[in-house]
Amino acid sequence: MNSKIVMLVLLAMVLLLMIAGISYAISPNEQAQIIAEEEFPKLLKDVIEPNNEGVGFPDKDQYENVSLGEPLEHYEIDFDSFDPDKGIDEQSKQNLFYTFPVMLDDSASIGFTVGVQANGEWEVIDVGGGLNKTVSQMADEQGLSNSRVLHFAGAMLIVATRDDKVVGYAPYYPYEPDLKEKTVVSEDEIMKILVYRHKEFQELIKNGNPQGLLGGPGLAAASAGHKQEGVIKRLTRFVKHVL
Repeated sequence: MNSKIVMLVLLAMVLLLMIAGISYAISPNEQAQIIAEEEFPKLLKDVIEPNNEGVGFPDKDQYENVSLGEPLEHYEIDFDSFDPDKGIDEQSKQNLFYTFPVMLDDSASIGFTVGVQANGEWEVIDVGGGLNKTVSQMADEQGLSNSRVLHFAGAMLIVATRDDKVVGYAPYYPYEPDLKEKTVVSEDEIMKILVYRHKEFQELIKNGNPQGLLGGPGLAAASAGHKQEGVIKRLTRFVKHVL
């Protein structure tokens, strides 16, 4: 009797491990990582190396020290369900975009973004820019952790954690009413920006001009409604990648 119970427990554990493994393999995080690792050498050869000075690598010998870093995750808040009385994390939903840094001697340089296209396939959709570098520098200087990108009503902000509290800043340019570039503020101050933009875009809708409503520069708008490929395709990609 005891041996049967042990066998059942072992079978249950194996089954749970298989389910967990499949869930991990088909997850957005793992799928994005697979595409990034596969495309990284091609990007170095075809895009980054031919334009080495323009992307911040004046010495081609530096490529020996280049590696792929941990990505920034992208989130968005639904415009229609936005609630100023709720916290940012409470109403943020992760979308299917990840911005990976190209690391040079353990420091972030340029980046590239991997995302899901309308056909459900994971692809590199953007190369270049200093978002990862800015976020890394701000994290070191300001004591920030868990930095992530937040898109809402045409704005792109960085939300992070400091002293167990949510804070944020604008990585590129200021936002009305009073958020300056690269100035870390509290969650309440970030919420003021979101409320302002929500009202601003409501007026645009009333006037028949909702252009840019769904997201920040280039990414959140493109993510609306996109879904990953089927489970079998994602699992097949994972198996091919690890073999």
